[in-house]
Amino acid sequence: MPGVPEEDGQVWNGTARLEDRRSAAEEMVSELQTPKAMALAHYRFGMVLLNDGIDKHKEEVFNRCHEEMTNAVGAAPNFPGAVFADGQALAYLHQDDAAKRALRSTSKWAVIVMGLGAPCWVRMRR
Repeated sequence: MPGVPEEDGQVWNGTARLEDRRSAAEEMVSELQTPKAMALAHYRFGMVLLNDGIDKHKEEVFNRCHEEMTNAVGAAPNFPGAVFADGQALAYLHQDDAAKRALRSTSKWAVIVMGLGAPCWVRMRR
């Protein structure tokens, strides 16, 4: 990432160990004060957890991801990426109604940004 120290870039691009990514994200969340920065930190930590949950198929990781995405949306209510990721976590938790609500609330954003052929939009329409 341009302008990011190499070790920080490794944390966010997935080349660092999971424990390093988690501790870096937790540290970032605890140090920030502005709502926008807090939302981004919660989102990044939530994405680390979402990817970890997908890899390990652990319900508690998806629950923690849902908590982080809820915190991200609480800090920045108009944050469609966090709402979308929360919908994904809820889907993995088999909370289908809540997942559908979250994913549908971001559907206009997804079409505008990614187009109708984007894989996530195709899955969302099913």
